[in-house]
Amino acid sequence: MTKEAKPMSALKPCELAHIFERSRLISDNFTEEAVTAACVAALGALRAQPANEPLTPEELRERRGERMWVETMQEWRMVYIVVEKDVRLYSSLNTISAKHVLYNEGRVYRRKPEEEKGNRPG
Repeated sequence: MTKEAKPMSALKPCELAHIFERSRLISDNFTEEAVTAACVAALGALRAQPANEPLTPEELRERRGERMWVETMQEWRMVYIVVEKDVRLYSSLNTISAKHVLYNEGRVYRRKPEEEKGNRPG
């Protein structure tokens, strides 16, 4: 069974960059138009990223194997699932239940939240 290819518009920026870089290794003969098209597709994917709102348990479950920012711990953790309903957040030091983090008013994000202009240190 072959995997169906995603349309360019559905690819993540990192996937587009990887495809572009891998292609460059194979052939340095890209036309200016091809380079421009790859950059436009990557920028479009960046602009289409969802808002960086705190994730719900259901949203975390959909992100198995992805790296998420855990605000209360101020660190990146990988999402994995031990059993169907037990979503875990893994680091090199330990694992913790996502339910535990969320029920203790912790927040988990797709990306590290940007500092707000009025709350910058210093």
